[in-house]
Parts: sequence; C-alpha cells; structure tokens
Amino acid sequence: MTYSMNSRKLMMTDRDCGQMREMLKHAREEGFVSAKLLDTLEKEMDQSMVIPSDHIPPYVVTMHTTVRVRNLKSRRAVELTLVYPDEEDVSSGKYSVLSDLGMGILGFAVGDTFEWEFPDGVHTLRIDMIIYQPEATHNFAD
Repeated sequence: MTYSMNSRKLMMTDRDCGQMREMLKHAREEGFVSAKLLDTLEKEMDQSMVIPSDHIPPYVVTMHTTVRVRNLKSRRAVELTLVYPDEEDVSSGKYSVLSDLGMGILGFAVGDTFEWEFPDGVHTLRIDMIIYQPEATHNFAD
C-alpha cells in the first residue's frame, strides 16, 4: 500500500508516545524546530494507534529501530537508526525523528511504500527491512 504524508495512521508504542510528547513540548519551548514540522508530528501522534511496547509487531518502525529504506526512483537504499534529536549523528546513520526522513518512517512497517516531501521534492520510499527493533528483543531501555 502507498501512503502520502497526509493519509497515514501511525502505529507507535505507549513508551515512545510519552517520550515524544515531552520532546515536542521541549522543542516548542526551545524553538529549534519549525512549528509546522512539530504540528505535523503532533497531529499524526494524536491520530495514532498507541500499543503497549511489549505488543508492538516486530516489523514496525519504532524509536531506536534500525531499518533499511529504499528510494524507489534512485533504487538507493540506506540503513538508518531512528533516534531522538539529542542522539542524532547522521554520519553514523542516526536520524532524528524530527528530521524529514526520521518523521517519514516512524510507525511504518516492512513493505510499506510512502511518499514523503523532502527539501528537494517528493520521494517515494519503501521500508525494505527491520534490522533491529528494541521491542522485538524486549530491550526497552534503548
């Protein structure tokens, strides 16, 4: 199934949801991220399906998940780990959930194809595989 950024319904853990609400509050207070981006994420979170961490399917992208994402136009695949803003290190493949790509993959599952707007235009991406998901290994401290 192909989703646009306006048609998706996020699936997220209760733990991630709580931590992300705190992150959003802090980001708004500090003003280091655009209000539009924060509003988009908050709207998606408000409409999300929140699942206990120990019941989230192992094929869903959660926080601290390492995933392979493929750009369907260029056929280029990248492996990345979804992290909170203070953990971001793009050179090590750690992308903030507040980045375009980070927000774009949160809550999607293996096989999902979606369109996401980046600064250089709309790209069609597919979640190829989950390499590591903390909840699948019951490693909720990540």
